[in-house]
Amino acid sequence: MKKIIRVIGVTVCALSFLLNAEEIKKRPMTVDDGLNMVSVGSALMSPDGKSVFYSLSELDWAKNKRKSTYDMISADGGDAYPYIGEAGGSSFQFSPDGKSLSFARPVEQKAQIFLMPTGGGEAVQLTNHENAVGPFRWSPDSTMILFLAEEPRSKDDEKKYKAGDDAVYVDEGPNGQTEGSWNALWQFDVKAKKETKLTNEKLNIGGFDLSPDGTRILYTARFENRRNQGYLSEIYLFNIKDKTKTRLTDNRAPEGGLLWAPDGKSFVYSAPDDKVWELRNSKIWIMDPETKQYRMISGQFEGNIQGYVWTSDGASLLFSGLQKTNSNLFKLEAASGKLTKLTNLTGSLQVSSYSKDRKKMVYSFSDFDTPGDLYVSSTEEFKPVRLTDANPWVKKDLLLAGARVIRWKSKDGLEVEGLLFLPPDYQPGKKVPLMLNIHGGPAGSFSNRFSSVYHIYAGLG
Repeated sequence: MKKIIRVIGVTVCALSFLLNAEEIKKRPMTVDDGLNMVSVGSALMSPDGKSVFYSLSELDWAKNKRKSTYDMISADGGDAYPYIGEAGGSSFQFSPDGKSLSFARPVEQKAQIFLMPTGGGEAVQLTNHENAVGPFRWSPDSTMILFLAEEPRSKDDEKKYKAGDDAVYVDEGPNGQTEGSWNALWQFDVKAKKETKLTNEKLNIGGFDLSPDGTRILYTARFENRRNQGYLSEIYLFNIKDKTKTRLTDNRAPEGGLLWAPDGKSFVYSAPDDKVWELRNSKIWIMDPETKQYRMISGQFEGNIQGYVWTSDGASLLFSGLQKTNSNLFKLEAASGKLTKLTNLTGSLQVSSYSKDRKKMVYSFSDFDTPGDLYVSSTEEFKPVRLTDANPWVKKDLLLAGARVIRWKSKDGLEVEGLLFLPPDYQPGKKVPLMLNIHGGPAGSFSNRFSSVYHIYAGLG
C-alpha cells in the first residue's frame, strides 16, 4: 500500500511539475502580440443557411499594413477555402436568391458594385457610376439594387476645385465640420445594367430600406449636416413610380434602423425618444406608414440593441442585446412587446448574419480572455458549432490578465459596473499601480470581450 501511495505521490508531483513548466514557458502579452492577432470579420450566412463567408485580417510586417483574405466554409464546420482573391472588397451581401455575392471594390479610386456567382467564377463589375457608390441594398426579388451616391460637382465647380478653389465653409449646405456633399438614391436594374436616379433634392440621406414589393422606399434625411443636429433627421416614404415623398415623423429625435415588415404593412425603426434627443440607448418603434400611428415595442428591454431583423413570419424581431457587460440573443414579439432571452452567455455574442428563414445564425463570441471567433447555431435551440480558431497561440503561449467585473453604488443608489484587469501573477493583498480608463459618451460602455491592450498593460504590472 505504501509503495502505491508513493507511486501516486510521485506521479502527482511529476504532473504538477509538467503543468508548472508549461506555465513557466508562457509570457506576458506584448504590443507586437496585439498587432499579430488575426481578426475575423465580414461574416455572412448564405440565404439557405448552408455556407458562411468571412474575412481574416492580419498584419504584413514587411509591407507595414494589414492584409485581408476571404474564405467560404460550410455552416456545419470543417475546412474553409479561399473565395475571393487579393483584390478583395467591402460591403459584402448575398443576393436574396442566393445566386450571387455582391460587394464594393474601387475602380479608379471610386467604389463600384461587383457581382460574383456563389457557385464560383470571376467577379464582374456591375455599376459604372460617375461617383463612388455608397451603401446599397438588394430588392427582395434580386432584380434591383438600391444605392446611395454623393452628388458630383458641376464641370465648372470641378474645374475651379482642381485649380485650388477648395475652401470649406463649415456648417453651410452639405458641409459639417469637414467638406460634405448632398447625396441621392439610385436604382440599378441588374439584368439591363441600367441605373435610374430617384431623388433630386438637396438631401443628406442616412439609412434606407426597400419595401417587400419593391415599390416604396423608407429613408431618413435632413437638409443640413451640422454635427450636433442629427435630431433634425426625419423619416420619409418615397413612392418609386410617381417619385412622391411623404414625411412620416416630425420631432427633435434622430431616427434610424429602418426595416420593413415582411408583409409591407408596417416598419420598425430605432430612436431614443419620439419627441426629443434623449441621451440614452435607442428603443425600437413600429409604425403604420399609411396612418403614421406608431408605438414603442421594446419597452421591456433595458440595454443596447444591435442588428435587429424580422422573423420570416413577421411576428417577432431577433437582435443582439448588450446588458451590463454581456451581450446575448433576444426575441421580441412585435404585437405584445414580450421579450425572450434566447441565449445566456457570459461574454459578448454578436450575430453577424442569419439565414433567410431566420432559423440559423452566424455569430462572433469573445470574452475577457477569449479572442473573437465565428460560430453557427440554430436560433430556436442554441447548439454552437465553431467555425474558426484564428488565434490558438494566445492561450497556449501567453499569460493573460485576470479579469473580473466589480460593482459599486452611484450617488443616487444606481449600481454601476466596472472591469478590473489584474496582472497574471497578482497575489491578493499585494499593492500594484492602478490605471483608470474612462469611456467617453454618456451612453458608452465597456463590455466582456477580449482587449489586447488591457492584457498588455496588466502584463507590465
